[in-house]
Amino acid sequence: MVGRALRARLSGATYLTRHDCDLEQPAEVRAVFDRIRPKVVVHLAALVGGIRDNVSRPYDFVFRNVMINSSTVQAAIECGAEYFIGVSSTCAYPDRVTEYPMREDQIHAGPPAPENLPYAYSKRLLGVTLDAAMRQFSLRSATLYPCNLYGPHDSFHPQKSHLVAALIRKVREAELSGAASLPLLGTGRPLRQFMFVDDLARVIADFSGRRIAGNYNVATPENLSVDAIAAIVQAAMGSTLPREYSGDLDGQFRKDASSDALLGVIPGFRFTPLAEGVRTTCEWYLGQQGERV
Repeated sequence: MVGRALRARLSGATYLTRHDCDLEQPAEVRAVFDRIRPKVVVHLAALVGGIRDNVSRPYDFVFRNVMINSSTVQAAIECGAEYFIGVSSTCAYPDRVTEYPMREDQIHAGPPAPENLPYAYSKRLLGVTLDAAMRQFSLRSATLYPCNLYGPHDSFHPQKSHLVAALIRKVREAELSGAASLPLLGTGRPLRQFMFVDDLARVIADFSGRRIAGNYNVATPENLSVDAIAAIVQAAMGSTLPREYSGDLDGQFRKDASSDALLGVIPGFRFTPLAEGVRTTCEWYLGQQGERV
């Protein structure tokens, strides 16, 4: 999803997919980097999934992501790359902090949420790895901590999608089946930031051009309840079904992050309002199904 959005911003770059090499195999990664000899590396790859997927496959999420990250950073060092952008996640932050929204200096203030702790530690370790590579090998780098993402080309898989994509799929399925209500996990009370994917692509393009170093949150100022997000998705899909919550798998109550540091280096940056981005995403999704909003 992010890679496709970035193509519109950095059209002259070389883009690799899982078909070019297995990032869990260091020798394969090194061979590709030796062939391309990149000066700037933007690392987007990860094994990702929703809360249910994280709970059911904890080892996969920590082991495979650590391998992916380590192989990629090591290959960048060995081939002489000059700048590296690693995309982490705000889920790497502690489960609870004393002040919200969370700032970059709070990343190691406590353990991540138990529901996705293995994945979260792998994403936290990416930032640690890049900071160490910058100190030891002078690999200039930035670690970005985006909040939850959504947009065209998101995963709408029943077991692997994140909240906005899952909501869009569930609303469509409920409407097509003639359901009397919209069944949803949790209570609807937790607060979440969801950012349109093109916003992150714009930040990456700016950073790669100016080679900005450091650790930065990339998070929309909208911090809404899951129920409010569901209502926005329903409005975009033209659905008026009542929402019914299961009461389980809420996850963290809040994990909102501050983008003040980011706005200090990209003044005037405008995040896409959720309602606007959701409309665009719904139109894209329904277009893939041969339908219209």
